Amino acid sequence: MVIRLFSYIYSTIILKENKSAFVHFTSLKRNKMDNFLILERLDRLERLLIANKEVLTFEETCDYTGISRSYLYKLTAAGNIPHSKPNGKLIFFERKKIIRWLLQNERKSIGEIETIAEVVR
Repeated sequence: MVIRLFSYIYSTIILKENKSAFVHFTSLKRNKMDNFLILERLDRLERLLIANKEVLTFEETCDYTGISRSYLYKLTAAGNIPHSKPNGKLIFFERKKIIRWLLQNERKSIGEIETIAEVVR
Protein backbone atom coordinates (compact mmCIF):
# COMPACT_ATOMS: atom_id res chain seq x y z
CA MET A 1 0.00 0.00 0.00
CA VAL A 2 2.79 2.45 0.88
CA ILE A 3 4.63 1.55 -2.34
CA ARG A 4 1.50 2.24 -4.42
CA LEU A 5 1.00 5.58 -2.73
CA PHE A 6 4.65 6.50 -3.28
CA SER A 7 4.41 5.38 -6.93
CA TYR A 8 1.27 7.51 -7.42
CA ILE A 9 2.86 10.59 -5.84
CA TYR A 10 6.05 10.13 -7.86
CA SER A 11 4.18 9.72 -11.17
CA THR A 12 2.04 12.78 -10.39
CA ILE A 13 5.12 14.88 -9.72
CA ILE A 14 6.80 13.66 -12.93
CA LEU A 15 3.66 14.45 -14.96
CA LYS A 16 3.45 17.95 -13.50
CA GLU A 17 7.15 18.57 -14.20
CA ASN A 18 6.86 17.29 -17.75
CA LYS A 19 3.76 19.41 -18.34
CA SER A 20 5.50 22.54 -17.11
CA ALA A 21 8.53 21.63 -19.17
CA PHE A 22 6.27 21.24 -22.21
CA VAL A 23 4.58 24.57 -21.52
CA HIS A 24 7.99 26.20 -21.14
CA PHE A 25 9.17 24.58 -24.39
CA THR A 26 6.03 25.74 -26.19
CA SER A 27 6.39 29.31 -24.96
CA LEU A 28 10.10 29.23 -25.83
CA LYS A 29 9.26 27.96 -29.29
CA ARG A 30 6.62 30.70 -29.67
CA ASN A 31 9.16 33.36 -28.61
CA LYS A 32 11.65 32.05 -31.16
CA MET A 33 8.98 32.19 -33.87
CA ASP A 34 8.02 35.74 -32.84
CA ASN A 35 11.68 36.76 -32.99
CA PHE A 36 12.04 35.11 -36.38
CA LEU A 37 9.00 36.96 -37.74
CA ILE A 38 10.30 40.26 -36.40
CA LEU A 39 13.70 39.67 -38.01
CA GLU A 40 12.00 38.78 -41.31
CA ARG A 41 10.02 42.03 -41.24
CA LEU A 42 13.14 44.05 -40.44
CA ASP A 43 14.92 42.38 -43.34
CA ARG A 44 12.06 43.30 -45.70
CA LEU A 45 12.12 46.90 -44.47
CA GLU A 46 15.87 47.12 -45.02
CA ARG A 47 15.44 45.82 -48.56
CA LEU A 48 12.74 48.41 -49.24
CA LEU A 49 15.01 51.18 -47.97
CA ILE A 50 17.89 49.92 -50.09
CA ALA A 51 15.64 49.80 -53.17
CA ASN A 52 15.00 53.54 -52.82
CA LYS A 53 18.67 54.56 -52.54
CA GLU A 54 20.52 55.71 -55.65
CA VAL A 55 24.03 54.84 -54.43
CA LEU A 56 24.63 51.53 -52.69
CA THR A 57 27.49 50.42 -50.48
CA PHE A 58 29.24 47.11 -51.07
CA GLU A 59 27.12 45.29 -48.46
CA GLU A 60 23.89 46.82 -49.75
CA THR A 61 24.77 45.74 -53.28
CA CYS A 62 25.33 42.18 -52.07
CA ASP A 63 21.90 42.21 -50.41
CA TYR A 64 20.22 43.93 -53.36
CA THR A 65 21.59 41.58 -56.03
CA GLY A 66 21.93 38.38 -54.03
CA ILE A 67 25.57 38.08 -55.14
CA SER A 68 27.98 36.78 -52.50
CA ARG A 69 30.65 39.08 -51.11
CA SER A 70 33.53 37.08 -52.55
CA TYR A 71 32.02 36.98 -56.04
CA LEU A 72 31.24 40.71 -55.97
CA TYR A 73 34.88 41.40 -54.96
CA LYS A 74 36.04 39.30 -57.93
CA LEU A 75 33.72 41.19 -60.29
CA THR A 76 34.95 44.58 -59.07
CA ALA A 77 38.62 43.55 -59.17
CA ALA A 78 38.23 42.33 -62.75
CA GLY A 79 36.29 45.47 -63.71
CA ASN A 80 33.31 43.40 -64.86
CA ILE A 81 30.73 45.36 -62.89
CA PRO A 82 30.28 49.17 -62.85
CA HIS A 83 31.47 50.64 -59.54
CA SER A 84 33.19 53.64 -58.00
CA LYS A 85 36.04 54.00 -55.50
CA PRO A 86 36.04 57.70 -54.61
CA ASN A 87 38.74 57.41 -51.92
CA GLY A 88 40.44 54.37 -53.34
CA LYS A 89 39.16 52.09 -50.59
CA LEU A 90 35.38 52.01 -50.20
CA ILE A 91 33.38 50.64 -53.12
CA PHE A 92 30.06 52.17 -54.19
CA PHE A 93 27.56 51.16 -56.84
CA GLU A 94 24.94 53.18 -58.70
CA ARG A 95 21.65 51.30 -58.49
CA LYS A 96 20.58 52.07 -62.09
CA LYS A 97 23.89 50.80 -63.46
CA ILE A 98 23.62 47.66 -61.36
CA ILE A 99 20.13 46.98 -62.71
CA ARG A 100 21.37 47.52 -66.27
CA TRP A 101 24.31 45.20 -65.60
CA LEU A 102 22.04 42.51 -64.11
CA LEU A 103 19.74 42.61 -67.14
CA GLN A 104 22.47 42.42 -69.81
CA ASN A 105 22.59 39.42 -72.16
CA GLU A 106 18.83 39.08 -72.23
CA ARG A 107 17.48 35.83 -73.66
CA LYS A 108 14.36 35.99 -75.80
CA SER A 109 11.46 33.65 -75.12
CA ILE A 110 10.23 31.21 -77.77
CA GLY A 111 7.15 33.39 -78.30
CA GLU A 112 9.31 36.46 -78.99
CA ILE A 113 11.47 34.52 -81.43
CA GLU A 114 8.38 33.22 -83.26
CA THR A 115 6.96 36.76 -83.47
CA ILE A 116 10.20 38.04 -84.97
CA ALA A 117 10.26 35.11 -87.44
CA GLU A 118 6.69 35.89 -88.58
CA VAL A 119 7.55 39.54 -89.18
CA VAL A 120 10.58 38.53 -91.30
CA ARG A 121 8.52 36.14 -93.49
